[in-house]
Amino acid sequence: MFKKLFHRINQGITATGSLFSLNSDNVSFALLGLLVGLGSLVIIPVRFFPVVASKGIFITSIALLLVIIAMVHTLRIGSITIPKLSIFSVLAFILGAGLLGSFFAPSFAMSFFGYGFEVTTWVFTVVFAVLITAAYFAIRSYERLTLLYGAFLLGTSVVIIVQILRFFLGADFLNLVVLFTTTSSLIGNFNDLALLLGFTVVLSVITLELAPFVKSIKYLLGLLGGLSFLLLVVMNASEVLTVVGFVLLVTALVLFSFAYWDNQEHAYSKSRKIPWVTFIFFIVTLVALFGAPMVHQKINSYQNISSTNIRPSAVLTMRSFFESTKHNPIVGYGANTFSGIWSQVKPVSLSGNNLGSLDFSVGSGYVPTMIASQGPLGLIGWVSLFGLLLWSFFKRIKQGFQTSLERYLSLTLMVTGFYMTAIMWVNVPNAYMIALAGIIFGSYFGITTLHKKNTEKTFSFIQDPRASFFGVLIITTLIIASLIGGYVIIRKTSSLKYYVQGMTALGQNNQDQGVSKITRAFQLAGHDVYAVRLAELYNAQTSRLITQVTEQNKETVSRQIEQSTGLALGYINQAIAWNPINYQHHILLGSIYQSMALLGVTDAFDRAVASFTKAESLNPQDATMKLLFANLALVQNNRTDAQKFVDESLRIYPTADALLIQTRIAIADSNWKKAADSLEAVVAVNPNNIALIINLGVIQEKAGNQVRANQIFDAIKNRFTDGDQVIDEVRKSFGINSIPETLDTDSEESTVAQ
Repeated sequence: MFKKLFHRINQGITATGSLFSLNSDNVSFALLGLLVGLGSLVIIPVRFFPVVASKGIFITSIALLLVIIAMVHTLRIGSITIPKLSIFSVLAFILGAGLLGSFFAPSFAMSFFGYGFEVTTWVFTVVFAVLITAAYFAIRSYERLTLLYGAFLLGTSVVIIVQILRFFLGADFLNLVVLFTTTSSLIGNFNDLALLLGFTVVLSVITLELAPFVKSIKYLLGLLGGLSFLLLVVMNASEVLTVVGFVLLVTALVLFSFAYWDNQEHAYSKSRKIPWVTFIFFIVTLVALFGAPMVHQKINSYQNISSTNIRPSAVLTMRSFFESTKHNPIVGYGANTFSGIWSQVKPVSLSGNNLGSLDFSVGSGYVPTMIASQGPLGLIGWVSLFGLLLWSFFKRIKQGFQTSLERYLSLTLMVTGFYMTAIMWVNVPNAYMIALAGIIFGSYFGITTLHKKNTEKTFSFIQDPRASFFGVLIITTLIIASLIGGYVIIRKTSSLKYYVQGMTALGQNNQDQGVSKITRAFQLAGHDVYAVRLAELYNAQTSRLITQVTEQNKETVSRQIEQSTGLALGYINQAIAWNPINYQHHILLGSIYQSMALLGVTDAFDRAVASFTKAESLNPQDATMKLLFANLALVQNNRTDAQKFVDESLRIYPTADALLIQTRIAIADSNWKKAADSLEAVVAVNPNNIALIINLGVIQEKAGNQVRANQIFDAIKNRFTDGDQVIDEVRKSFGINSIPETLDTDSEESTVAQ
């Protein structure tokens, strides 16, 4: 019976199989070529639609098609072929460990699929593994590999040409609605562009060194590599230049030691033993590392090309790993949870700093981020993967090469693979670059096993009825799962579109349409970003309604307040359910309860305390967490407790936010000397905040320090023609509310990256 069932299914899909020319590898190769050639160019030209999301949608869709094609082909032939290589066993281990970690993660949905297009989710790890496997089977000839390189170089050429034109002609040229500045590129942000350029430089150098091509082709590739190198220098991409220099140095040593060595003759098979091109490029890279800052500064005076890429340091990323093991000593927090771990370990010195409120979703590098999130099992899997990869490179080089074409193509895969290995450990590539790395790795193993025997094992499930049943069942399940995955991608893409439309409407003061669009986005995707935005909007609506209450409309407005508050609570609770380790969600929940306490709602104060306590436990290194309780105490007009919380915050780490609240308390107590001293400390680190400076002058007047007050007022009058009028207005409206509760500081933001 099972055989008949299988044969019927087989007959039903034979026609489908014919569409693939009876060879799924042909279609898989075409899809991989499409990804490599167009992946760097694909964007969705919709205003505010992230470029990174465009890449994620495209690459994930390609991976789904590859899985479906492979499963249909397997059903058609009735057997499955599995590579007998250790690297694929390690990939299976990484996927299994990652899936286990997702089940034990604080939020399965966040770890498993995330917002849909992050590179740190378990699903994207599957995409990475699928691309390695597909490339292994589909790119098993030098001709196909050459075509793949051609597709990559064509796509990269377009990226480079467009970037150069946008630099000279301005950011409005070919902005395609989503490229807003001169540092925006088709590939993504400046960091993504630098990684792509570094890859191109490495590929061009090895081509000039080894390619058995006619000179015209080599010169064209050399020109592309030269332009890429110049752009790296202009961008002052020191991290990428360092990796490129290191890779070229190792490549020069390898070429000198092994590439031209004939194992049979025990001698060099080429008279020119020294790889001059590679060695010269290495020297030039060293020089460029010192000269790039000056070149960048000079170019920047003509066209703004400044771009920051701040990530946690390697030390803090390592500390995140140990913090993750406290949660679960086997699988850590799970994939895509680094932001929650980061808030546990970020330095106390970031308290009150702009970086202190940032949730870094990645660490110092892609692989360290995955290790930090996935605990000991992740450490074993990812270290084993790249350890085996580098070991296989070494073994392959020692075997020698039969032809110049074999030498060139094999070494390009190894050198570019080595570059991507280094990059994935020290940087965080975008989806396209990680996909490119997977294709390079898979192609390498496909090429190196081309003439080897016993590297694969084929299992047939057509002979045994039981095997037929379970084989067909498993493969059909995978096909259905892939189709469901495609449906999820469509929903998440649509949700992002609605969210972009909603934010655009809000920017145009169209509140109703904005809320409607974001609500639709939440219905399609249901994750915390949309829910938090809706909670903020309804909470703001509550605040507006409170100011509109009169005796005539009190009953109607009260119902509206109750409704908007209920919606705000509902959405923020859904956000917390989706991502319970984001401390900012609990702060927003506490703020909503704090507003309800002002309205006299029973238990609202206690609920606010509980929410803020949870937020503090998730973000224990931030001194400003104590200020949540200080503000809550001020709501109850309990200035004594408020000052105690401020004192605790200042003992942990002095921040402008703590000093501002201390100023407010001192004003309420008419302690003008203390208020003046506190605000002086804030102004000292924020000398450009005119509002605070004028308030300081008023406070100094009340404290009896007229000399200091006159000094401040004279400076204001000299700076502004209507200075007297502004000072008088501040005097009239002065009070506790003249001083903000928090302040965005202008302090140095590079501490965490050092």
